[in-house]
Amino acid sequence: MWISDKVLKLKEEERGIDCSISSLGRINVFCGKNNSGKTTVLKQVKLQVSVEWLKYCIDTIPLTSQEEFLKLSEENQEWVAYHDGEIEQTIPLANKYIEQNRSDLKLPLNVKELFKDIEEHYSYRYEMDNDGEYFHTIPLDISEIPRFDSLFSELKFKSSNIRLIEAKRNIKSNYDLKSEESKGLLKYLFECKNCLSSDSKRVWYDNLNRKFKELSGGYAFDLVMDDKLVSLYFEDAYDDSWYEADAMGLGLRDLLYMMAIASFPDTKIVLLEEPESHLHPELQRRLLSFFLEQDNKLFFITTHSNVFLDLTYVDSLFLVRRTEKGIEVENVKEKAIIMSELGYLSSDNMHADILIITEGKTDIPVFEEFFKKSEMHRCYYTHDIKFLHGGGITNLPDFNYSALINNYGQVVIVVDGDDGSIKARQKIKDIVNDMHNSGLTSIHYVELDG
Repeated sequence: MWISDKVLKLKEEERGIDCSISSLGRINVFCGKNNSGKTTVLKQVKLQVSVEWLKYCIDTIPLTSQEEFLKLSEENQEWVAYHDGEIEQTIPLANKYIEQNRSDLKLPLNVKELFKDIEEHYSYRYEMDNDGEYFHTIPLDISEIPRFDSLFSELKFKSSNIRLIEAKRNIKSNYDLKSEESKGLLKYLFECKNCLSSDSKRVWYDNLNRKFKELSGGYAFDLVMDDKLVSLYFEDAYDDSWYEADAMGLGLRDLLYMMAIASFPDTKIVLLEEPESHLHPELQRRLLSFFLEQDNKLFFITTHSNVFLDLTYVDSLFLVRRTEKGIEVENVKEKAIIMSELGYLSSDNMHADILIITEGKTDIPVFEEFFKKSEMHRCYYTHDIKFLHGGGITNLPDFNYSALINNYGQVVIVVDGDDGSIKARQKIKDIVNDMHNSGLTSIHYVELDG
């Protein structure tokens, strides 16, 4: 993932934020109390991650220094021979300029305008070499490169790559088809619906509708035109009747909006405020699982919900605090730290549908990664799953499993089948068998080979 080695420097004097965040992954979650500065942090993240994405796109323009580009025409060959290697300077200088001026870049970025600024900045710059002689930093106009426009056709960066979904979403339920001012998600959905079935937009629309029905528990959506008005309708999961969106809860509209934005083909980076609004916990888990399924996309999420703290899905957790010095952002490794900061009781984290007990702490990330990348992650649609390590297999026979069963629907003990733990494993098996014989069948023993 291109973001994994990046450090984002967040700075805004007015709100008192001056810090850096790193260890970023595909799904990054920011938690904090009300008015702790999460929105400010998210907006700073948007600016900085947009610059990093632009730099990454420029770095990966496939034709910039390849022989295929240099040999496209005789004109190119003559030009390159005259300037002898100067084209290779263009990309490093562009990235240097972007890095030095990142705080002044405006979003959304117009790439052609940006390159004009870079050209103007370097065309008249002279620097001194080791002998005290001045030399021209870049003795060419970037726009003179033959087929320079082809660079932009190859550039992956678009302003639509980066999407901010604010907490106050104000999603409309209809729009006037004849109005020149009509725009937004509903209009786009209606256009996609009316494309040919083989069109990529229609394929995206059909996939979205199918996935929406799966996540929502049986609800479907449709866009219906009546005279000049196009309205959003939902099919009720219980009586199969269709109702206008205004007659249904806000949760379905919020869910549709977030799923659509996240799954847009152009979307590469999603910044999302409070996705839990109007969604019950099971639906929150399903949405988080849906985000995980969106390949090669980044998510930066602010939340108060403990559902979005699940490290089975989330790569990095950040705690946002407001102190006398300003806004502070801390990368935390333990969900319990954030839950305590937000005011959850310890008992709030003591219940789950399934508890998986491993031998050691290092086993948990392995299982979380397995759940994340396999079809097993669908279990999270309907089940709250937690992990607990035993501090070594020799400690597992001493657990009070009867007490655990009172707090967890199912308890699964997972151990390695290595030769050095035969006695401890047998003790655990005997405990589980005794509990089964006494009628406690919600505890399970799993032994892995190797």
